[in-house]
Amino acid sequence: MSSHKTPKDYSFSVFIANYNNERFIGTAINSIISQTYQNWELVIVDDGSTDDSVKVIKSFLKDKRIKLIALKENFGVGYSKKMGADNCQNDIIGVLDADDKIHEETLEVIVNAYKDNPDCGFIYTSMYRCDSELKNCKIDKRVGEIIPPKTSIFNYKISMFRTFLRKVYQNTSGYDPKLKAAVDRDIIYKLEEVTNFKFINKPLYYYRKNEQGVSQGKNEYAALYQYYLARCKAYLRRLNTDIPNLKKRDIKLEYYKLKLYKFIKFLRKYSDFADKVLETLPFKIKVVTSLMKFLRSV
Repeated sequence: MSSHKTPKDYSFSVFIANYNNERFIGTAINSIISQTYQNWELVIVDDGSTDDSVKVIKSFLKDKRIKLIALKENFGVGYSKKMGADNCQNDIIGVLDADDKIHEETLEVIVNAYKDNPDCGFIYTSMYRCDSELKNCKIDKRVGEIIPPKTSIFNYKISMFRTFLRKVYQNTSGYDPKLKAAVDRDIIYKLEEVTNFKFINKPLYYYRKNEQGVSQGKNEYAALYQYYLARCKAYLRRLNTDIPNLKKRDIKLEYYKLKLYKFIKFLRKYSDFADKVLETLPFKIKVVTSLMKFLRSV
């Protein structure tokens, strides 16, 4: 994409991977429709929802810029995001979660940023972190610029709104359809291996706290484990290249930290039960009881 292009020359694709978000998907779609920059398409992949998501989405299909791909069964977030990205036809691809929304000027700001930074193939913004009703929003201070030679594999500061050039995405292996979590980190690691990144320090994305999210609530350990796998794959890809990489000891240390985390969660779960059992024994094992109470407080 040459540097002399004007904003009007850019086309924008946004994709949404949806699963059982009938309450929120309409808000996400309306945030695209209300954009000040109107040269866009919206690709929605419904991953076999069992609620009325598809019915809600179909009510918007009178706008021919909106396309629905309805999968017959649930394949997982990695598969549905790959399907979404692969079906985007425009120059720039943006990722919007089904339970979130973007500011009305988001696409316009992003397009201008690509125009002004022709050497960048990935541009992301700051965001608001909100409650379950998209209220009480606060700027997420964890999102920020990653200054070279560091990359996100060292210090992960990238969040929503994420966008990348389609031609740059095609230089990677794309989204991993087998991943159930860490899908975004995996593709970010891949993209930073083939292009330059640009951060826009302006909150243009509204992130909803949703306990059903892949990386939230009870799914926390599974997500952490797949984050670890994504970093391992990035480490292997970057061996014998000039791309900044982790050390082997970093990978080992992270593995042991993950196992310790799982062990402590296990002890927390069963420490109350163990206390009750010890109390019923004819003798007091004070050392063991004290240890259980300590581990429960860790």
